[in-house]
Amino acid sequence: MKQVVASNPGRNFWAIMKTFNVLPTDPRFRELTQTQIDFIIESMNRDIEETNAQVNGNYIDGDFVDSSYDDIMDASEDEWEVVREGQDADDIYRQVVALTGDDAYEAKVQDTLDWWRTEGIKNKETERKEALEYQQEQFRKGQERAALLAKNGKSKAGKASSIIDWEDDDDFDEL
Repeated sequence: MKQVVASNPGRNFWAIMKTFNVLPTDPRFRELTQTQIDFIIESMNRDIEETNAQVNGNYIDGDFVDSSYDDIMDASEDEWEVVREGQDADDIYRQVVALTGDDAYEAKVQDTLDWWRTEGIKNKETERKEALEYQQEQFRKGQERAALLAKNGKSKAGKASSIIDWEDDDDFDEL
């Protein structure tokens, strides 16, 4: 249970329950959609940011939200273009150089690109491989634990294997 409580979803659910004074069995809580949960959590986070800014004597004037973000995230590599129609890559580059006022800008960009070509991609591949191996090991341990529990008669056959089964009220009996 400690692992569930410490997880991001667990912390988010707790923040919502605490703020709105509801239990996990409350129909109002259980009927929240993912979009509603995301909105509530983002709003709570924004409130914290604004409070912290005020404490430090700052003011959050507004945030820039890139309306193309979803387009970029949803597009395949073949569909998405870095430079969009009507944009001039050379002009964008000149503007960046002028705004940075850094004579060594081009050399720094080249160094960064060289690093990504030689080390960065290799590092990401290693990280992904290690993450996959870790996930597979955790899954294997979970299967072994489930088999041990089933062998000792402590599991419920046919029950959902997710951490929280919203169709089953028994998940919150311990609370």
